[in-house]
Amino acid sequence: MGHDVEEVLKRLLKQSHGMEPQRLVGHYVDAVRDLGAEDGSVFVVDLQQRELVEVRPDGSTGPTTLPVDTTLAGRAFMTSEVHSARIEDQVQLWVPVIDGADRLGMLRVDLAAESFDDALVERFVTLGSLLAEMLVARAQYTDAFGRAARRRPTTLAADMQWALLPPLTLRTPRVALSGMLEPAYDIGGDAFDYALNDDTLHLAVFDSMGHGLPATWAATIAVGSTRNSRRHDLSAAQAYVAADAALRAEFDDLRFVTAHLATLALDTGTFRWVNAGHPAPLLIRGHTVHDTLNCAPSWPLGLGGEVVDQGEVVLQRGDRILFFTDGVTEARRPSGEAFGTTRLIDTVERTAMAGLGPAETMRRLSHEILDHHAHELDDDFTIVLVEYTGGGPEEPGLG
Repeated sequence: MGHDVEEVLKRLLKQSHGMEPQRLVGHYVDAVRDLGAEDGSVFVVDLQQRELVEVRPDGSTGPTTLPVDTTLAGRAFMTSEVHSARIEDQVQLWVPVIDGADRLGMLRVDLAAESFDDALVERFVTLGSLLAEMLVARAQYTDAFGRAARRRPTTLAADMQWALLPPLTLRTPRVALSGMLEPAYDIGGDAFDYALNDDTLHLAVFDSMGHGLPATWAATIAVGSTRNSRRHDLSAAQAYVAADAALRAEFDDLRFVTAHLATLALDTGTFRWVNAGHPAPLLIRGHTVHDTLNCAPSWPLGLGGEVVDQGEVVLQRGDRILFFTDGVTEARRPSGEAFGTTRLIDTVERTAMAGLGPAETMRRLSHEILDHHAHELDDDFTIVLVEYTGGGPEEPGLG
């Protein structure tokens, strides 16, 4: 049955301090065998979350890719649950590799059927959890995992934009959040940012004028400025003023960034936001779009405006808010047909009925938008979903 799981984990932690970061997978394949498996392998999800891509023990990209939507491995990824299949005298186990709630990929474990039991499965779930933590930490020191996640070349602007983002998904007992950006390999100007401080979730969504490096640079300044304001405990209105000034100081061509700057008080459910030229977010209650969260829009950042209005609504447990940039509703497919707000609401309500978590909801919604446009986007788009589950810090979340 292999070594004791505590012994293996201690060894991995000790090795992590001096290992070459690209060889992380090799250490985990060894650990899989030490824990009683015949073999194992590691897969990371690609930028668009359509494929799971093999990473070899030496950190190079392997030959195997598995579609998320049509494979058992993909099913485990979508549900964030362990799945298994018996193949003759062997059991193939698929263990999600999740950092908090951010789905990074999958750990495949090949077991002798006679040794398969719940206790052994629990060993590999524990191993997968530690792998997720180390993948995030080691990825800062190597390009191996980023290369595997890229199924085709990214533009310079896109690489800068991805480096700017926080983890795509957050989940705690009181709130969950997930976002997606497209076109993943050519994004340039859209971004989102968030932080959870004490009892407050801070969220910002940005859409910079234009595309490419100038748009990415403007988005970078907007994100950096609002982060700086947040870390100095400034309000959303004060953050608006600071970001507007920063953009005007950097650009002399009236370059602007539309935005939503928002906070959610987790103890009361009070959601407040400033709209700087964005489409109004949608409030989803149950399985339907309950309301459009309108407030008088302020000028986009960089045009010298001031905060005109601040919206406020008290959320109920289970409420969701969908933010989206105009690239979702206004971008057109090659035939000229826009996705449109009506189609967006219909799509959101259909995905809500499936009872999916925010991460899988955003994955499916982004793919439906892309498929509608035949993957020929004439504008970037960002979608971010916030779910308020309420309760105390130690109370389990809902759904």
